[in-house]
Amino acid sequence: MRLEGKVALITGGARGIGAASAERYIEEGAKVVIADRRADEAEALAVQLNQQQANSALAIELDVSDEAAWTDAVKRTINTFGKLNILVNNAGIILISWAPFWASKQ
Repeated sequence: MRLEGKVALITGGARGIGAASAERYIEEGAKVVIADRRADEAEALAVQLNQQQANSALAIELDVSDEAAWTDAVKRTINTFGKLNILVNNAGIILISWAPFWASKQ
């Protein structure tokens, strides 16, 4: 367990790469904070992870563009787990244009 005693806050943690990261961090002994705009999905994942490893996950609603929300997220993390060691800055949106690259240059 390489991350025993560590606490990680994972943005965009409710699904996809963020959720997979949360699962892996817990497997390695860390506590995780699943921070996501989708509070219901973050909470569902935290419940699932806490069933596998008691008191290992906390869900926090977080819009990464909101400075006050960051302050609250860090405070809640420290109040719950006593510290914060790792930030996985995974939140983001991918916008895909299906038009070929050369079509946009005409």
